[in-house]
Amino acid sequence: MTPPPEDPTRPRDAVAHVADDLAEGRPIDWSAADRLAQGAATREQLENLKVIGQIADLHRALETQTITDDPNRVLDRSHPPPDGVGEAWGRLRLLEIVGAGSFGSVYRAWDPDLEREIAIKVLHRHVADDELRRRLLLEGRALAKLQHPNVVRVLGVESYEDRIGLCMEFVRGNTLASTVAAGHLFSPREAALVGQDVCRALAALHAAGFVHRDVTARNIMRDSSGRIVLMDFGTGLQTSQTTAAGPPNTAGTPLYMAPEVLAGQAASPCSDVYSVGVLLYYLVSGRFPIEGRTMDDLRAAHMTMRRMPLAERSPDLPASFVEAVEHATSPNPRERCPSTANLLQDLSAVLGERRTTRQHMLAVLEGVIAAVVGLTAVGAMTSRVFNHMLGRSDFVDESVRDWLSFGISATNAPAVAFVFVVLAMGVTIGAARVVFNLSASARDARSKFFAVAHRFHLDDVTTLSSCVIVVSACILLVTWWRLGSFIGSLIAIGNISTASASDLALLSPRFRADHETYRKAFAGASIACVVLWYPVLALARRKAEPLNRTLLGWGAVVLLLSIVLMDFPHRLFARSKRDFEVATWNGASCYILGHREEKTLLFCPGMPAPRNRIVRADDPNLKPTGIVRDIFTGVDALK
Repeated sequence: MTPPPEDPTRPRDAVAHVADDLAEGRPIDWSAADRLAQGAATREQLENLKVIGQIADLHRALETQTITDDPNRVLDRSHPPPDGVGEAWGRLRLLEIVGAGSFGSVYRAWDPDLEREIAIKVLHRHVADDELRRRLLLEGRALAKLQHPNVVRVLGVESYEDRIGLCMEFVRGNTLASTVAAGHLFSPREAALVGQDVCRALAALHAAGFVHRDVTARNIMRDSSGRIVLMDFGTGLQTSQTTAAGPPNTAGTPLYMAPEVLAGQAASPCSDVYSVGVLLYYLVSGRFPIEGRTMDDLRAAHMTMRRMPLAERSPDLPASFVEAVEHATSPNPRERCPSTANLLQDLSAVLGERRTTRQHMLAVLEGVIAAVVGLTAVGAMTSRVFNHMLGRSDFVDESVRDWLSFGISATNAPAVAFVFVVLAMGVTIGAARVVFNLSASARDARSKFFAVAHRFHLDDVTTLSSCVIVVSACILLVTWWRLGSFIGSLIAIGNISTASASDLALLSPRFRADHETYRKAFAGASIACVVLWYPVLALARRKAEPLNRTLLGWGAVVLLLSIVLMDFPHRLFARSKRDFEVATWNGASCYILGHREEKTLLFCPGMPAPRNRIVRADDPNLKPTGIVRDIFTGVDALK
């Protein structure tokens, strides 16, 4: 039987109004509906619809976003893409839909005036009433004045036909919710770093007179460069609106809501802090401190303190991190962090950023000790090679102090070059930041670069570390290959006493340019092996991920080989370390290499091999001249 047509002049009952609003996703004033209800049957129907509405709200809160093959595209599968993609929307052209929700759809669009891609959130027709248009316009203008690196940049509000949209910068990256949904739980340090950025963003927002009201993992993105961006101000209100007379407008994600907001009180900066605490809890555990299937369940759980402490959920977390989260999620607003500044301070303590003077002094002392030990080891190596090739190991008595001196001499020039390289890098990075701040096209180019890096997984610490090791090894191998014949000749010398005249000539002053080329080549390779690790360390710090110890060990091996190849012939090449006294012995010109008890070691390059001779110190044929010079002077004339 076909029902009679509805009389448009007859007012619809409360159940019909609520059912329509519930189906369209519009906010419902349950108190007004209860007042309009007549009879027990109607009230029972309203109670059933209220339960359905609570379940729908909770499901919307628990929705997870699906990542497509394109890492820059995030789709909400719970809403079909609306029409209009690829068409003009006013002066903008909609390129693709990147997200959708109850209040609107987010598009990637092209702005011909700015000549760049932007994101625009277009409100659905059923929620774009006059009051919402007015409020969105006012808030869009206010937020457009808010400039903060961790807050999505609002460009303005656009209106076309009967719809209104909020224009923002287009952020390429993934939401924190999608990261956790993919199975990646954050480390305490990584979560604390994220929390700090969110606190800074909220501090700027609160200072501008706004309360976000929906700080969730779905509304925070990490872009391709690692920047944390707070997004989606669809439920945000000005502070004056949260304290205005009338019933509070409850909005947001129930699992992140502070208990006082769930109880019907107005949102505040303190309730935003609570949401950040829940966010931190979720990032490290994948769960929530208060869980329930309906809004009533959540309210009851808060009232009965039915919450799971983070220390019980994840017992291995640092105590400082647990305390920061518990402080932020305290049910009593008076016991909670009163502002984001307090939570930021708690998170700074988690990261250990507040070092005492004693800790700074200990760190400096450890660095000095490590440098002294390293330089001494380098000096001992170069001295051992030098003494072995001269055959004078038994005729010298060198101390640790001598080795330290040799080590400083061997690394002095490369260290100065490294300092200049670091200074140049610092100037370049500083200039690049200035350019990125001033130029939108430069920021777009940087975003594209990071998008390419993401495509090749170079934003992963382990992958980037592996690439750095491969590149470092290639640099070392290429340097070795280009100087292979020179290195082979050095190794072939073995001992100057028995080396061939052609090999020995390689150490003469005539080949000083080759000596300098050898040192510069391997010094450059060593510096490159260090500098290449900068982006790895920067990425690991930004993502708060530890470096792979195995890969770090291989990197240290490559660097150590570069340093060894650079320094092992240092004393053979360094003129100041091979000046020895000239003496005549049996009419031959010789050099005094050392003394041991009553014996003297001589190097007589004009004599046939072996050229080293041990004589008595009081030998009447040994006549020192008091002249010092390079012992390899003239060896290139030997036959």
